Amino acid sequence: MTATTRPSPTTGRTAGRTASPTAGRTAGRTAADAPLAALLREDALVTGAVGALALLGPHLWGDDVAGWVPRAVGAVLLLVAADLALASRWSGRRLRLATAVCADLALLWVVASVAVLALVDLPASGTAVVAGVAVVTLGFAVAELRALRRA
Repeated sequence: MTATTRPSPTTGRTAGRTASPTAGRTAGRTAADAPLAALLREDALVTGAVGALALLGPHLWGDDVAGWVPRAVGAVLLLVAADLALASRWSGRRLRLATAVCADLALLWVVASVAVLALVDLPASGTAVVAGVAVVTLGFAVAELRALRRA
């Protein structure tokens, strides 16, 4: 149930907002928050797509990796994507913190991808997927850190 705001004493009109359970998440969003929220939404889409690929296509990784490993990574990435989508609705300090954590995790993913490429003998398709995802992830990390600097 939502409650309508009270009329302004000076104008007699309501502000047009209603109190809702999600009102605090986006209320007070500034112009600086918009690029951060957009980046998190885009990151959520890409993370979800990579998670689905890992969950549904473990044959890409070859015989050196047990089939449950990419499936587990895919499931975790789908949860992270859902979390990023929810965090993109926040504003202010919470949104900046979520973006900073996301950028840090992206950089960690790139380092882990380099380690996987160095230590695991993947087929060409697996190597291409891991390297491609690492490059895109690095791009997101750089974009998120730049957007944080401007926010």
